[in-house]
Amino acid sequence: MFSRVFTRSASTGLEARAVLDNFLQFVKTPQTLRPYIYRKKNANRLLAMDLKDPETKLPIQPRPAVLRPSASILDGVILNASSAKELENMVREWKDITPRRKEFWSYLNSQHLQNFLLVSTFKFGSLGMILNVLYQIQPQLVKAGQLEAYNGDVWYNSVLMCQLHRNEFQNVQDSEMVTRGLRKLSSTVTLREDTTGLTKELVRALGRQQNVHTKLPNFAKNVEINLPSIDVATTSPSKLSAFLTKNASPYLFSRTALHFGSTEAKLQQFVDNYKAALAQNSASDIYDNYVSQYKAFLKQEEPKAKTEEGTNTTTPVE
Repeated sequence: MFSRVFTRSASTGLEARAVLDNFLQFVKTPQTLRPYIYRKKNANRLLAMDLKDPETKLPIQPRPAVLRPSASILDGVILNASSAKELENMVREWKDITPRRKEFWSYLNSQHLQNFLLVSTFKFGSLGMILNVLYQIQPQLVKAGQLEAYNGDVWYNSVLMCQLHRNEFQNVQDSEMVTRGLRKLSSTVTLREDTTGLTKELVRALGRQQNVHTKLPNFAKNVEINLPSIDVATTSPSKLSAFLTKNASPYLFSRTALHFGSTEAKLQQFVDNYKAALAQNSASDIYDNYVSQYKAFLKQEEPKAKTEEGTNTTTPVE
């Protein structure tokens, strides 16, 4: 009826979406009905029960057994989203899923949350809506016992990365918002550890950008920079690829911190080493790709902004 292993890969966003939708349909199906709907041997009993789908009002038909999707399935759906609103609505629909459905809530991880943030921010120029709805589902993950997703290393630092670039590209200056935002963000972290030391660099970068004193979260205090390195010349392509994948997030955060004024030598050493590995494997630079996406979005929005400026009129204040 339900398997924890899913080995097939989805080649397109539509295929990934279909797999995810089938999984969500299973999750939302009452547990008492699952044996009748998802077990082939009970098909005749299901039809005899004459149950109606609450949405379509049509008789519920037997369904094939559902396999738990690989994490990459949801990643594929996120990366192929057509708008920030689509991403927001996707997460908003999950709010109705009870924390007792641990088969769903345990499926979400910090990489999924990061992809929601990065795609919405850099591809669609929208951070606030997706951040708000991700805040809203955090209690459900906590109740379901999934504490890894909202961690310090990926979740917290991803939000800071998005905020720093959003502020730069959209000329946001609001020191009070930074103070409130950091307090709110810190309260959502359930796995409170900083294994790389990058949180401190990003928080300080945000303080410099907004000209405000920023307080470090307790989990990031007294943490030294701890970033890996690899011998590019002697390492096999497969191991280089594994290194690049494993350390993609630290690379994104290091590039961000350096871009916004960090002078930490260990960050630059790590970035140089990571770039060398990218070049050796002829791989594209993920940080440069994200920044290019944001610039492309802003360029696309320029005609709309000019049109709005041309049609708006100002009324003198009395």
